[in-house]
Amino acid sequence: KYQGPRGLKELLDHVNENAGTFRNEDGTLGAMAGRVEALDEVVKGTGTAMTEELKEQLAAAVTALPPDDAAAGQRYLKIADKLLSKGGEYLTTESARLGRLISGSGSLSATKKTELMLKKNALEAFA
Repeated sequence: KYQGPRGLKELLDHVNENAGTFRNEDGTLGAMAGRVEALDEVVKGTGTAMTEELKEQLAAAVTALPPDDAAAGQRYLKIADKLLSKGGEYLTTESARLGRLISGSGSLSATKKTELMLKKNALEAFA
């Protein structure tokens, strides 16, 4: 039972901590949402230097993840595939594209917007 202050920030901090979420006060996702520390360590700074060997290391790290992080792991693997096929510029172009979609005034559902934010956060792990 929550007994702390009733301000937005305090309530949000409590919910984020107890539910394992990363929401900001405006409802958007924080920068660490969708990120997995173990995978971040494998891919950190590899954006333009993705190799098959590094992708195999990433795949091994993904298989060692707990079930709660499996979806995030698959997201990292998809990004690694795209980096291998499209090269390092994929990070910049895809991040810019996602940023436009997220901040645009289009009719994205909340679920789709969340999905795009998670992907954008995972992209940033490779930078």
